[in-house]
Order: sequence, then C-alpha cells, then structure tokens
Amino acid sequence: MAMRRKQSSFLHEIKTTFNIVKQHNINIIFPMISDLLFPITYGFINGYFGVAVLFYLYSLGQAIMSADNNAIAPLARRAFFYLLGLLLVLYLAYVIFQGISWMYSRRFSGNNIPLKDYLKGFALVNIFWYVIFIFHSSALFIIDYYEISSKALNYILMAVMIVVVYFAVISYTLIGKRGVIKSCFMIGTKHVLQLGPRVLGALAIIFALNQLLVLISAFSRVLVVILGVFVLLPALTILRIYLHIAVKDNS
Repeated sequence: MAMRRKQSSFLHEIKTTFNIVKQHNINIIFPMISDLLFPITYGFINGYFGVAVLFYLYSLGQAIMSADNNAIAPLARRAFFYLLGLLLVLYLAYVIFQGISWMYSRRFSGNNIPLKDYLKGFALVNIFWYVIFIFHSSALFIIDYYEISSKALNYILMAVMIVVVYFAVISYTLIGKRGVIKSCFMIGTKHVLQLGPRVLGALAIIFALNQLLVLISAFSRVLVVILGVFVLLPALTILRIYLHIAVKDNS
C-alpha cells in the first residue's frame, strides 16, 4: 500500500511538471538563455582571472626556488588578489545566472517571488555552500598537487560533494522562507527516503546528458550545440521545476 502511494506521488509530480511546462512553454526560453550565458561568462572570467592566477603562482614558485626575496612578496600579493577576484566574480556570475534560472522555475511551479528578493536570498544562501565548495576544491587541489593516491579519500570527497549538492538543491527551492539553511537540513534529513532518490535521479540525468555531449563532441561539435540547446537546456529547467514540486510535496 505504501509502495503504491509512493508511485502515485511520483507520477503526480511528473504529470504536474509536464503540465507546467506545457503552460509556460514560451517562457521557458528565459531560464534557458540564463543557463546558456553562465558557461560563456564563466569561460571569459576564467580566461582572465584564472590565467593570471596561474601565471603569478608559477612566477611565485620560480621566485621561491631562486630565493628572490624581493619578488616573493609582490608576486604573492598579486596571486592572492587575482585569486580573490576570481572567486568573487565567479560567485556573482553564479548568483546572477543560476539565480535567474532557479527563480523562473520557482515561478513556473506556482511560487511567485520578485527577482530582486530571490537573487538576494540566493546570494545569502550560496555564501554557505560556496565556502564549503572552496574547501572541497582546495582539498582536491592539494591531493592533485602532492600526487596523493587514495581511492578512499577520493570517494569520501565525492560523497561529501553529493551530500552538499543534495542539501543545496533543497535550499534553492526554499528561498523566500525564513531559516533556509536550517530548514533544508531538517527537510532533507527527515524526508531523505522520499527526496534522496528524486534529487539524485535529477542529478544523474544531468550528468548523463553532459557525458553524452562529451562523447558526441568527438564526432560533431555542431550536433553538440544542437543537443545542448534543444535537449540539455530544456532538461535543466524541467528538472528544476520538478524539484520544486518534489520538495513541496514531500516536506
């Protein structure tokens, strides 16, 4: 009986999602555009700040190895400020473009909220997740830099990131309410049996589509662009709408 209720709930969420997509079929282009602009902007940002960070870190390493004390401090300062600039600009780009995409999905699912209010809440919530992401990325960098070979450590870091993304996704559907971070942990933990498969399933679909595009890129970049625009981008919006409905129905 419980299994039937679960299946009925899941099918209801799927049906509701596609009904919403049909209702807002034209407006879905707006989050799609935002999703398209984010990686483009990311590329420009990384091309400027990222290259500068690598250059000054390499120069700093050379100065340390050659014991050039006069050059170490200036190079360290420049590397630090470019790295700080990279983190801040990437954060702003993520908040703006991904915030717009999540806001539209929230509106489509029936929870209207002004763009300014949503972006403000999205920015505040992501300070918490971004700090965790920085520590996680730093751990990966250290492992790679010192060539630490540990499958167990890699699996632990992967599991940590999956858990973080799980709670982060839930928090995005709760923006506009009080105590978003606390609520996402409470809901995500209490309803993990219901929300876990739904959130992880959505992430698995996105991962599979990305891997498919990577494989196809070896044969045709034109086909990658076509599938990216007409398959991946719509899928991202549809899955966000579904996640809003799933969290609402299972919390």
